[in-house]
Amino acid sequence: MGSNYDSLRPAQLRMLTMLPTTAAANTPEVQRQAKRFLEELEQTRGGLRSRSWDKLESRWGLFVTFCFRFGEQPLPVKHEVLMSYLSERGALVHRNTLKGDLWAINTIHFNAGFSKPCDDPAVKALVKTISDEQVEAGTGIKQATPITLDDLRVISEAYEHSSSLQDIRDLAILGTAFSCLLRGSELRRIKLGHIDFTRAKLTIPFTKTNHSGAPDIAPISKMALRWIEKYLKSANFDLNDKEQFVFRRLTPRHTLHRDKSAYIGKDALSRCYKRAYELVELNHIGETPFSTHSTRVGSCQALWAAGVELGEIMKLGRWSTEAIAYQYGRGFEPNTETVNSILSF
Repeated sequence: MGSNYDSLRPAQLRMLTMLPTTAAANTPEVQRQAKRFLEELEQTRGGLRSRSWDKLESRWGLFVTFCFRFGEQPLPVKHEVLMSYLSERGALVHRNTLKGDLWAINTIHFNAGFSKPCDDPAVKALVKTISDEQVEAGTGIKQATPITLDDLRVISEAYEHSSSLQDIRDLAILGTAFSCLLRGSELRRIKLGHIDFTRAKLTIPFTKTNHSGAPDIAPISKMALRWIEKYLKSANFDLNDKEQFVFRRLTPRHTLHRDKSAYIGKDALSRCYKRAYELVELNHIGETPFSTHSTRVGSCQALWAAGVELGEIMKLGRWSTEAIAYQYGRGFEPNTETVNSILSF
């Protein structure tokens, strides 16, 4: 019998465990096969990117902890246990976070050879009820404080005439991130060869939403391009080495790190935004300090304010759905600026 089970694939195991006469889901042999499938999943990581895999492990870990707390088995989970978990989580986290929990639980079950428990109509109804209640209560998505065009003007005035390489690099970072609506992970991995100075274009090989294998191309404003060029010149970059990272780590003396593969770390990038916030803090009384997403949010709002079409905003921000573009655009104040005026001061 063991050898027959060993030849099964997840889809075949799902068919077996769905038969009411077998009660197979909790037998030692089925559990052994489920463990084998999960080991395969861990080896391939399900084709997920590192961040998504980490999210899967984290969300599943929370669910397993809940089940063990009550002496229940997480895989396959009983319907009533799943409903209890979602009810508890729904009272603690945002509805979008809850949807991430559903994804993790379904993904693990499906890859282990079981059906997706969160596809049950009762589960979907519960999640909808939780979402509706949160909307009624005004539970919104926490959004990064936007860096506005006015903020950038103040920051550029403070940094543009500085001789500090840190200031010059920070200005180039903020200008590039704002101009190209970059995520922090995208900005940190920019190589010199990704920048076309003649066409004022940035090639973004890998993005959060682009799974096509073809790189995204983002326009760079003239002002941002000028800041980049000044930074490269001040740091004495070898412009012939197209494989080196542009935004590199700095030494304690604020000189460029000699290791060309040492791109700026997450913490160092966050400190760049913190320094920028301190320059314009009076413009954001009562708001949270800038995060590495603040330029992306601020640029999106500037595009909305300039009257740019939704489709163009989605293309510039590399969003696959309208919802995020609308979300980021919350709070912009209409003005008379056009898209051509962005970063043209």
